[in-house]
Amino acid sequence: PTREHVIEVVIHLAEREGEAALNMRSGAAALGVSPKLLYTHVSGKDELFELAASAILKSLHLPDPALPWPDRLAAILRAGRTLLRRYAGIAEWPLTRGLQSQSSPAIRRLTGAVVSCLTEAGLTEVQARRFFSFYEAFMLGELMIKKSRATERGKTQAGRQPEEIDDGFEAGVRFAIAGIQAVAYAQGIPPQQTSPLAARAAR
Repeated sequence: PTREHVIEVVIHLAEREGEAALNMRSGAAALGVSPKLLYTHVSGKDELFELAASAILKSLHLPDPALPWPDRLAAILRAGRTLLRRYAGIAEWPLTRGLQSQSSPAIRRLTGAVVSCLTEAGLTEVQARRFFSFYEAFMLGELMIKKSRATERGKTQAGRQPEEIDDGFEAGVRFAIAGIQAVAYAQGIPPQQTSPLAARAAR
């Protein structure tokens, strides 16, 4: 198999069987080859996951840059959540290693879109870096809730229904945008509102 085929199979494995099935041995089994053969394409699990995560992020749909920054940022957060849920075990790989420290074109594309929102909002470079720390924690926290919910069908260990978790995520998106606007306002920049359509969708 080619390296591209190996990555494609691992991505499908993550989508179909989840995080528990992800390792070099399971990837080799899905390809019908020995684990040793995989090491001719990647140095190990870390590189395999990094390449797979980059491939997944290429599919991330970025919003129209003509939209107001609050709309764009909300769309990016929601799209990221969708990928985290769909590709358990791989999509969070860049988050756990710090998005801004990575050089993959797909990851730089994502971080560039977020930075564009933050710059337009009026945040400084230091404030933007701090937002990325929040973004990573927020998205990984969402993933932990999903994993907890998977232990009991339809409910989390804490007894929260799926729709409550969805409402909580949307509230988090609104709080994040409101926080950015508050920081910008303190610097003399008036807040930019979301479009009516986006505001209704977030409720």
